Amino acid sequence: MSAEDKKLYHCFESGIQPGTIIQPGRFGRRIFADGIAHRRWSAELIYEIVRFEHYSNSPSRLYCNYLIEGLEAARFYIQRMAPEWVIYEARIVNSGAPTHRTDFNLIQPLHGTDTWIDAAHKYWRHSTTVTIKDIPSLNCIEILVSSPVELLNPVLD
Repeated sequence: MSAEDKKLYHCFESGIQPGTIIQPGRFGRRIFADGIAHRRWSAELIYEIVRFEHYSNSPSRLYCNYLIEGLEAARFYIQRMAPEWVIYEARIVNSGAPTHRTDFNLIQPLHGTDTWIDAAHKYWRHSTTVTIKDIPSLNCIEILVSSPVELLNPVLD
């Protein structure tokens, strides 16, 4: 694995200045503000219940920051989930904060055979990785961290 693959990236709105600190919990605040109208409301509640009951040492998806390991994975994430966002190099402010590493493709049931609860367990155990058909060598690693994150430079393509 190259040094570029180990770099951390955060996907966010454009126009953010380098050095900006992002506090954990932004996604959760949006979920709670929208309530049941948010498209991920039910899924996030299931994931949070499974985490709380079985994987409580992992940070909550609702109260964390999200980082992606490797530039190619960040590009794939943007293309698939948030095409209007920008990729920023990022660093964890509190290096001792709890983290959780998993495949970001596990935020939904796989292949229509899993239940949402099965999917949540796979996500929190990181017992499965998803092979991307056109890019089989791509590791889609997302890191949840209960620390502020400093945005460094935007990645320009």
